[in-house]
Amino acid sequence: MKRSSVLLLILGLCLMAFMFYSEGSRKTIESLGDIRPLPVIAGLAFSGLSLCIRALKWNILIELSAGRRIAFRSFLPIYLFNVMVANVTPARSGEAAAPALFKRYLGVNLGSGFTVIIVDRLLELVALVIGMLAAVFYYRAIMPPDSIADRFITTALLVCVAIAVVAMTIIASKKVFMVVTSWGCNRPRSVFVRNLFTFFRKEGEAFYEGVRSIGGRLIVRRLAPLTLCAWICDIFAVSLLFGSVMDVRFADLAMTFFLAVGVALASFIPSGLGSVELTYVYFLKLRGYDAALAAGGMAVTRLGPLILIAGAGALSALILRRRTAAA
Repeated sequence: MKRSSVLLLILGLCLMAFMFYSEGSRKTIESLGDIRPLPVIAGLAFSGLSLCIRALKWNILIELSAGRRIAFRSFLPIYLFNVMVANVTPARSGEAAAPALFKRYLGVNLGSGFTVIIVDRLLELVALVIGMLAAVFYYRAIMPPDSIADRFITTALLVCVAIAVVAMTIIASKKVFMVVTSWGCNRPRSVFVRNLFTFFRKEGEAFYEGVRSIGGRLIVRRLAPLTLCAWICDIFAVSLLFGSVMDVRFADLAMTFFLAVGVALASFIPSGLGSVELTYVYFLKLRGYDAALAAGGMAVTRLGPLILIAGAGALSALILRRRTAAA
């Protein structure tokens, strides 16, 4: 693991320790002693279902991009191992290892592998932005004026709008997208803005190449519904796992979930460790919930899926190692 990843991980652990200390660690620990097992089991089942749906989506993408059929049974261990790697790297950058895994275990060229990542990321990004926009308007009505939370919500709104405009431009017209990004790569004085437009242009070009090989209609008909189903499973998983410790309105958890995912990606901390926990506790506290109980619910909500991913990833690594040895 790179030094920067280690430092970010330590920062996340410090943020988590601060959260538990500030909100009352004793009450939080006591709340964990009253966990209801059935919601935990159901929540983990929904987390597992979400993983399988996203694996199916990647399987469809890699088949279309590679132009041949790939058995889901052979593909699943590769995907689960990649998910485990993505969860211990900043902003899920470990997903970039997927093309190398596809080439090694499936014989798929690197270009096809990168097509899968780019197309999937854009679909996931659109879903996240829609969810974050809903969450921003949901919470904005109760934000104290000029507070840190109000500034955060306003910034999140502006970022969501900017990303949505870029995403819609990419989808609507390649020509317009190329003109805008060409201007952005050359004209602005800000180095940050130029680098941002360069990033968007690179991602957009890869997306267009992926759409050309896969087909835009197929993305809308098959992959968009799977993306929606996966996010719904994630929301139900969070609701059930949180519900094993405390009763929270479904809408409050769903909206906080989208904000927390956005914060996790923006923080660059592996798995959003610490930043996600603080987001949940802070915004649920704004809704009038007990912060110590929210911290307990957050502990279950985070540890359960992480243990599931780590276990599935470790088992997948063993399967892949045996597959390599047998080859």
